[in-house]
Parts: sequence; C-alpha cells; structure tokens
Amino acid sequence: LTTTFSMYYGTTKLALDSLAVGSVTGVTSSANKSTGVITVSAITTAASNIIRIPVTGKASYKDAQYEGTVYLSVNKVKPGANAVIYSLQPSVNVIKKNADGSSEVSKVSCRIMKTDGASTVVSSLPAGYSMDYVIDSGTANGYTPGNDIAVSGITSKIQFRLYSETSGVVLVDQQTIIVLKDGSNGKPGDDGIGVQDVDVLYYLSTSSSSLSGGSWSTTAPAWVNGKYMWSKTKVIYTDGSTTETDPACITGSKGANGSDGKGVASITEQYYLSTSSSSLIGGSWSTSVPTWVNGKYMWTRSVITYTDGSSTTTDAVCVTGAKGETGIGVKSYREQYYLSTSYSTPAGGSWSYNVPSWTDGKFMWTRTVVTYTDNTTWTSDPVCVTGSAGPSGKGVKSFEIFYYLSTSSSSLVGGSWSTTAPKWEDGKYIWTKTKVTYTDNTTYESDPACLTGGQGKTGLPGAMLRPRGEWKPNTEYYHNDAFIDTVIYNGNNKLCKVTHTSTSTFDSTKWDEFNEFINVATNVLLAQNATIDVLGTSGIFVGNLEKTQGWMITEGAIKHNETGFELTAEGGINTANGKLILTSNSTVIRTNTGQDIALFKDVDGVPMIDAKNINTENLV
Repeated sequence: LTTTFSMYYGTTKLALDSLAVGSVTGVTSSANKSTGVITVSAITTAASNIIRIPVTGKASYKDAQYEGTVYLSVNKVKPGANAVIYSLQPSVNVIKKNADGSSEVSKVSCRIMKTDGASTVVSSLPAGYSMDYVIDSGTANGYTPGNDIAVSGITSKIQFRLYSETSGVVLVDQQTIIVLKDGSNGKPGDDGIGVQDVDVLYYLSTSSSSLSGGSWSTTAPAWVNGKYMWSKTKVIYTDGSTTETDPACITGSKGANGSDGKGVASITEQYYLSTSSSSLIGGSWSTSVPTWVNGKYMWTRSVITYTDGSSTTTDAVCVTGAKGETGIGVKSYREQYYLSTSYSTPAGGSWSYNVPSWTDGKFMWTRTVVTYTDNTTWTSDPVCVTGSAGPSGKGVKSFEIFYYLSTSSSSLVGGSWSTTAPKWEDGKYIWTKTKVTYTDNTTYESDPACLTGGQGKTGLPGAMLRPRGEWKPNTEYYHNDAFIDTVIYNGNNKLCKVTHTSTSTFDSTKWDEFNEFINVATNVLLAQNATIDVLGTSGIFVGNLEKTQGWMITEGAIKHNETGFELTAEGGINTANGKLILTSNSTVIRTNTGQDIALFKDVDGVPMIDAKNINTENLV
C-alpha cells in the first residue's frame, strides 16, 4: 500500500525538509523524503481493524519552516470487499493575515472525502461518525461538514477532527489550518558618522619616557641624536568630534657606531579616493586627505625617503568603506603583552595588559583584544615585536616585503612569494613577510603572517563616545546608535548605560565604570610600557591599570605614588629619607629633618667636599 504526502504554500508545492511515519502496532511502514511516498509494507493480525498511521512532514518557504501532521487511515476488511476510507479536506491550507489585521479569506470550512476502492467523492457525515472543531486552544464544538466559520475569530489556528464511534471513539483524521501573520515595518535607522580628516602628529622629545622640550606638529621633524621622536594620530569626524591616540615613542637615540647604513630622511603619507574597495579606480594620489564620500573608499600609502636619496613606497591599503547597513561598532580594544623565551611561539610567560620590562634573551609578543558593541570579542594573532640584544654597530642595508596569495588563512597554499603586492581576491588570503639585509650582508626573514581574509559584510560605524565633562544634575545623557556619553564623577570616568535625564543625585545603575576602556583610531599603534590617564584635570598618571604603581606628572614634577621618589619642578630630587638639591655649581644632601649631611661643589674645576658644611656625626 502506498500514498504520497505533499505540502503547499498556497498553490506552490514545497520541497520537504523531513518526512517521518509514526510507529503503529502490527504495521511496518516507511517514508521517502525525496518523493513524499509513504509505503505500508506489512500488516499483521496484531493490528487493529481501523489503522491510523501518523505522518509528519516539514517544509520551508521564505525563511520560515512549516510542519504538518496527517493520518493515513487503513481499514482491515474481508477479501473481496472494497476498503472505505473517510478523510478530511479543509478549504485552505493556511490563513494569511496582514500587518493591519486583514486576511486573504474571510471564512474557512472543511468537508469529508469518501474513498471506496479506487473512487473518491465528497461525502456527508456517515452514520456512526461525529465531527467537531477547536479554535486556538478553546473547547471542542460540534461541526456539520461544509459549514463556514469566520476567520476574524481565529488567532493562531483552527483544527477539524473526524471520529468513528462504531467500536468506541476512534480519531479517524484531523486537519489543522494555521494563521500566518505579517509583522509591522521597522523604523529607519539613524545616519552614521563618517571620518572627515586624519592627521599624524609628531613630537621631538629629550626623553624616551615622557614628552619634554618640544611641541606637536603635523610635519615629521628631522632626527636628532640624543632626542626621541613621538607620534600620535588625530581623527576628525563629520559631526565635529575628534579622538586622539595615546602618544608613543617611535625612535630612540643614537647607538654604538657601526658600518655605514642609511636612515629615514622623511615619511610622506599619500591618499587616494577610489570607487572600489579592491583596487585603485577613478582617483589620483595626493598628500592631502580627501573629503570622505559615501560609496567611495579611501586608500593610503607612505613614501619613505632615505638619507642616501633613495625611496620606497608601501603597498596601498584600503582604510575606509562605503556606508552600509546598521552594524556592530567597536566598543573598545586593548593591547596584551607576553614576554616569551622564544621568538617563534609564546612560551614561558602569560598574557597581560601591562607591558613587561624588556629582558635580554627574551622576546616580547603582542596581540589586540577587540570588544564590539554587542559584547562579542575578537583577538588578533600574536606577533613577536622585539628580539634579544644583538651586536652593536650593525645597520640595516635594505629590506624587502614579500607577498603570497594563499587559498588558506592558516597555511601557505596555491601561490608563491613575490615582491609585488597581488590583487586582493575574495576567498583568498594575502600573506606577508619581511626580509632585512644588514650592513654585514647577513639577512633576517620574519615569520609569514596572514594580513587579509575573505570579504565581510559592510556595516555602519558604531555609536561614538562623546565626553561630557563633569557629571551635572538635571541633564540629559545619551546611549543610542549615534552617541554614548562619558562623564567624570568623583574623579572616576563613567560610561552611560541607558539614555536618561539625571536627577539631583548620581544614579550608579545608569552608568558603567570607564577607567579600563581605551579608544584608539590609528593605522599604526606602538604602545610603550605605560598606561596614561589623560581624563583627569590635575595631571597625567603613567603606571599599571589598577593605578597602584606608577608616576604622577603634575605642574612640572614627576612623583612615584608608592616609593615617594620625586623629581621636583625646581630640579631637585626628593626621596623617602631625604633630598638631593642641585644648583649650578654645588650639590647638597639634606635629611628630612632639614639637616645637611654633605655639600659637594666645583673648586677651580676640581670636585671637592666642603668640610665646613659636613656634620661629622653622620659622616661615614
């Protein structure tokens, strides 16, 4: 015995996702999802005279999956007599209601079909049978086949049921008509904020640990021996707001003499506004940052000029995209550090947000942890950024960047190394490595690193952080798709959790701690061994994230918050046990009680100890 199971959406026949038959005592049956054919291969004497086999199918239409259960009824009869089967046939498969509550049909009904051998006709309610219907999860109501029932009174479904009462009450068939509802249209999203301008600023300092003796400029200064070049990036957005990265020291003072090499004379940033995110089309290179245009893509490259007059140009990189659907923004990202015993893999240490002190023979690794506005995170691959101490006097003769277009993001497959950057292809991955040739003709090659992945979905920028200064009562603060406000309250930085108007007292349930967040917008970030807090109004703190160990720079003085060691604005040195007072021609050691221990001064070019100013009781 075979029959066919089908599912329709209106007049559209649907492909089956699954098809299954239920277990019935004394009956062997099977289902074929591909054809919809139900096969009853055996019926034993253990089966009842009226057999009802449940058949359940699932099918999908326009991203929604539908499920239906029907019953295959089989009557056991004596040889020679036709089998008579009664089944239900509803007027529609589903009731579709629009968002305004209207529906495509105003009423539904159900009729009885009688199959006698090979003949199937419409039948009235046969003797010994009863029929009812249930709306939603209500009570059963008696039903006469073919009668109309108004759709307006149905919320989720209506179920028709046919019973045989000749040998007890047996459910012969049931059919369910479900209600499908269209949702209301959503509200349009707010416009996003684009990048208006990007500036790289430089500072030539006399110190490698702080900004001293110089000023910020958009022009890279000439390198000076004994001084240190610092850099930061300033981003200006289309709403007038700005962000600046933390200053980072990017060069050191002159090392020991080595073989003649070549230094960097200048670095010039160039920009290109392209109509494509994968190639340079429709624009030209310029040293001025072009105005961002929706639908276009900003590319950048650097022209490096060396002291011998030669120059190199870095590969062009697409740094912005076109305006897209509202997406997920970056909530914060933080750099992690690892002091490893190996340059090829992190080993012998642990990841920390605090920069460890450099140790000869060990190698510092770094990675970035990005937290998005939906609180998901992404961690970049670890990269070794420092090595152990090498021999002095060894300069860089040249360096080359090699590229490899791979079919894998985890290994080098299907390509070859080349000094020419390949064109980006969706589904492929660009790898890079650097070859350095030193002045003694030795070479070094970095480990290959995967730089790009397959093309992702374009999204709008996330909400912008907006500093609002000190917290004030009776003020409206925002947390929406456009802005997330930050304030300072009792010396701590707070991040608005929900849009609200403040009352006369500070409500901590509407604010998150913001001290551990870092906001960065830059192409290159070189993080030094410091955490710099510039949100306060009295000074700059450089130390660990918990602020239990570090230096406070304020009003020209630098003081350690734990040991009390201080460099005063007057040029003196204070310690926990005394002071060291420096003048143009003398040095005085003085205790905390005001007693001078010794005085050192220059007499005719010879360092001397002034014996008349020595307290001999304290002299050793």
